[in-house]
Amino acid sequence: MKDIDKGSIDFLLEKSLASYDKVDEKLNQELKKKLRYGNSKEKTISIWWLPMVISIFITIAVSTIAFIYIPYGTLQVMIMVFGLLTMIFSIVLTAIGVKYFELKKGAVICL
Repeated sequence: MKDIDKGSIDFLLEKSLASYDKVDEKLNQELKKKLRYGNSKEKTISIWWLPMVISIFITIAVSTIAFIYIPYGTLQVMIMVFGLLTMIFSIVLTAIGVKYFELKKGAVICL
C-alpha cells in the first residue's frame, strides 16, 4: 500500500470542505428574526395543565373504586388518604414546573 502524507490529506479535506459562498445579509437577518420570534402565524395550545388533570382524574377513579369495593375499615381510609396526597402532590409539582422550569412555554402543541 502506498504511504500517504498526512499533511496532504488535511490540505485536501480542508480545500474540499471550505465554502466560499457568502449569504446575503438581508436573508441572514430575516432568518435570525424568525428564529428569535418564531412564526407568529402559528397557533399554539398550551398543555402544561394536562398531566395534573390526568393524574387527578385517575386518582379520583381509583379512590371511587376503592370506596365502593373495599369494605369499611383502615385499608379504605389509607387508600383515600393516598389518593388525596397524590392529587395534592400533582398540583404542587405542576405549580413548581410552571414557576421554575417554564412549563407553559415548553408544553405547547403547534397547530
